[in-house]
Amino acid sequence: MHWFDSMGCDPGAPAVGTWEGNRLSFQSKHEMGHGRYTYEFVGKDSYTFKLEHSQDGKSWMPFMDATYKRAGK
Repeated sequence: MHWFDSMGCDPGAPAVGTWEGNRLSFQSKHEMGHGRYTYEFVGKDSYTFKLEHSQDGKSWMPFMDATYKRAGK
């Protein structure tokens, strides 16, 4: 996966992902540190998303946390 945003960081190589049950996690290393992106699928109409950042790849700080739901349900 490549993450693109308006902060101007070069995404470098694609983030590598793994599945564990209903959770898909990607992790990457770039010029600003490490990034971890987690999607957890909750039923067929919603999922949660968490974006975390780390300087050393061990201690993670939350950056974004969201729940997405299908409209019209």
